[in-house]
Amino acid sequence: MTEADQAFQTKLEHPRYGESHLFSPSESATHWTLTAGSLKPNQYGLFDMLGNLAEWCQERYCEFQPDGTTINFVEESRVIRGGSFRYQATMLRSAQRTWDIPGYRSPYVGFRIVRQSRP
Repeated sequence: MTEADQAFQTKLEHPRYGESHLFSPSESATHWTLTAGSLKPNQYGLFDMLGNLAEWCQERYCEFQPDGTTINFVEESRVIRGGSFRYQATMLRSAQRTWDIPGYRSPYVGFRIVRQSRP
């Protein structure tokens, strides 16, 4: 999944849509990952877009300037978007982004298998 795909699929009319059912250490009865499909779907019918695992994206990480230009590519990095159950509720946003090297492993970061639907 690209960073743009992840951002689009989680972007909704209200920037904090659905936080009432997100899982965080300070506001949740769970402190671990959940089975896929356990959280409520967003308005596009996609499950688990925020609050279970942060997601690897295929792009290299770079910082953005206010005018939209990019600077400071981090070599051998990949973008991680969203937030996991471990994050505080204020950080559980589709715009939340960080990076790490491709070999990084964490129980809080995963990936999404995406398939194109055919009519």
